[in-house]
Amino acid sequence: MPEDAATTPPLAGKATEEGTRHYFEEARHRGVGIDDDAIRTLGRTGLSVGKLGYGTYRAHADVEEHVRTLLHALLHGANLIDTSTNYTDGSSERLVGNVLRALIDSGGLTRDGVVVVSKVGYVQGSNYTTATDAEESDAPYAEMVKYRDGLWHCIHPDWVREQLQLSLSRAQLETIDVYLLHNPEYFLIDADAGADDGEPLDGTRDEFYRRVTAAFEELERAVEAGAISVYGVSSNTFPSPADNAGHVSLPRLLRCAEAAAEAVHGDASAHSFAVAQLPANLYEAGAFTEDHGEPGESFLDIARANDIGVLANRPLNAVVGARLVRLAQYSHDEDAGDPLEAFAAVAAAERDVVLALRAWDVWEPLRDSVSGASVVFNVGESLKGAFPEIAGRDQWLQVFEQVVAPSVVACTRAAGKLVPGRHLHEWEGLLDVYQRQLHALASTVTSHFNAQETDAKAPLWRELVHEIGGQSQDMTLSQIALNSIASLPGVTTALCGMKRDPYVAEGVQLLNAPAFDDPYAAFRAATRVSPDG
Repeated sequence: MPEDAATTPPLAGKATEEGTRHYFEEARHRGVGIDDDAIRTLGRTGLSVGKLGYGTYRAHADVEEHVRTLLHALLHGANLIDTSTNYTDGSSERLVGNVLRALIDSGGLTRDGVVVVSKVGYVQGSNYTTATDAEESDAPYAEMVKYRDGLWHCIHPDWVREQLQLSLSRAQLETIDVYLLHNPEYFLIDADAGADDGEPLDGTRDEFYRRVTAAFEELERAVEAGAISVYGVSSNTFPSPADNAGHVSLPRLLRCAEAAAEAVHGDASAHSFAVAQLPANLYEAGAFTEDHGEPGESFLDIARANDIGVLANRPLNAVVGARLVRLAQYSHDEDAGDPLEAFAAVAAAERDVVLALRAWDVWEPLRDSVSGASVVFNVGESLKGAFPEIAGRDQWLQVFEQVVAPSVVACTRAAGKLVPGRHLHEWEGLLDVYQRQLHALASTVTSHFNAQETDAKAPLWRELVHEIGGQSQDMTLSQIALNSIASLPGVTTALCGMKRDPYVAEGVQLLNAPAFDDPYAAFRAATRVSPDG
């Protein structure tokens, strides 16, 4: 991977119509199977993109599997990458830049064949620290929506301008192809939460669209400067009913874009608003079922009429009531073993580690130098106690991969530096046993939850196959869900988090599958079956 972006010139160029067409010609020349229908035009941009894009939510530049899967996706027809300033605190943008540079430097791809989408608005992580430091220095950022501790939001031109430069630097790009305001409805939702019951929203909405117009003016100037090619909005409330307090109106956004272009260029028709993003899945179908403009006119209808490219996110993660339901089944090992036995094996290995560290007079110095060392070396017992409360596969993976594994790595590295040289061989043996038991635990518990998910989703999968027919016969539940979204008239690309090797392999297979003949069949089937069977 390349040097630090601060010392490396940015990747020159941007996605072009000719370059993106050539991308698919070259992929087919290499033997990549891509159905004609899988190549879409991203609205008025004219760019050719795959019907499946790589979403980088929770993707990290330092995770080898994420690097590997993004490389695989880019070489197999998924030439649109979606990221954001707040995804893994900027690391996902670094991932994009690192992988693109590696592929371009090796001759695997050219910059003009890949479409990079990033977003701005969330104030989290290091951005939150920046914003709170500014407040404490009596130089606060303007128009900051202080939604809750740790989560603010801002689309003020100053913030947008600053964040765009950071995005370009992290992604090592000269130009970001598509830059979106990321869920600007936080302003509306926050204002509604603080309003009296029955208080009219007209004034709040006027202020919201005034702020959007000001942000669009900044983005029009960024287009002029070559920092971005086009812009748009990603909103979770595009598909909500029009009377919803947080609803964002696509027709009104288009008027904002015209006003911004008039202010910047003196020509309302010269605006560069070209892309919209929204959630869509089998259980959240508001993109085509809710009236968005005139009666009977949906969001997707309006997007098509105005030649707006549409990116659908969360195609496999449905919010049903207050629950997040994963529209997927997973392979699992019937002989994976008993999770309780795996917890006990880890606990035994941890006891051996702690006893050795105590005997070598390392335990107390380790606890002093590493916060939570006692917790880290008590994973077996603590996870065993929490196991009955873990909601399912996704929560388990989030706990193990984002909390447990990084903590264990940090703590064992620190311990290794403290172990006396004469005991290093013994330490390495203990550590090898501990790591193997942790790996076995991860595999056993994941397989346990995979089996639960597969059984729970089997009735839905059968109903989908029955309704759709032969086109879905050899597809997994995830593939049916993804292809259903990508088959909807008006949807350009379905974004999928293909961060694991099996996910990306399963995903890119869809690029060689045609759209469903009846794009609404799966949605009819889903109304008849609970997502949990």
